Amino acid sequence: TWDSLGNPTYILPVFNNGSNSYRYIVHDTKSYNAFVSYRITAQNRWLNDMSLRFGVNNLFNAEPPLSADSRGYDPSLYNVMARGRTYALQITKKL
Repeated sequence: TWDSLGNPTYILPVFNNGSNSYRYIVHDTKSYNAFVSYRITAQNRWLNDMSLRFGVNNLFNAEPPLSADSRGYDPSLYNVMARGRTYALQITKKL
């Protein structure tokens, strides 16, 4: 099968104990997250000591590598990446 596919570079033939086995090569994956926060200090009692935080997980929308899992990726490692880019907004206020 490997020969009929044209010897693809994403499959590695491994000679072991007199026979060949073939392994799928999983490439490295990087995911970038970015967050920014701002603390408000104002005379207004509702705004004073309030914090705003905005963030993005998987900033460049990287896809997880394929795996043998039925979903096509390993959800324990790539759960956030599998959904794509996610945003978060957090507002906190000291009482």
